[in-house]
Amino acid sequence: MTANRVFGICFVLLAGFIYAVASGIRTPELLGDPGPTLLPNIVAVLMGVLGALLFISKDEAPAASTSGKGEPPTRGGLAILFASGAAVIGYVVLFKLAGFTIATWLYLIAGITILGTRSPRAVIVYALAAGAVSLVLGFVLTTLLELPLPGVLL
Repeated sequence: MTANRVFGICFVLLAGFIYAVASGIRTPELLGDPGPTLLPNIVAVLMGVLGALLFISKDEAPAASTSGKGEPPTRGGLAILFASGAAVIGYVVLFKLAGFTIATWLYLIAGITILGTRSPRAVIVYALAAGAVSLVLGFVLTTLLELPLPGVLL
């Protein structure tokens, strides 16, 4: 069984678990308010659909090597896992210290750099894109959804 199928099954099972837990939340009936189960149910449905699509997707052949040695370029999976974990921990710490916008900006730069190309030009593009996403997300969360987030720069 390929990794896509294993992860697809895992995501479908996780979606079922999220849906079951969210369905068990009891809230008083309020007129016009979807309640606290709306977002988990939406996430569960979308995760289930995407997990099923991942399960039925075909595996693609590895990309050809640009190094000329005949082997595709690889990155250490364990190194990516540890770097991603460090980025999440850094985000949590920076969220308290620097606020939402800066913590989200640095986290997005770290995440994109971990998974993407690591050239100086690419990092500058990542920083600009992460800044735009961080500012727009902060605006949407605080202004449109009226969530109280610390350190949102508008």
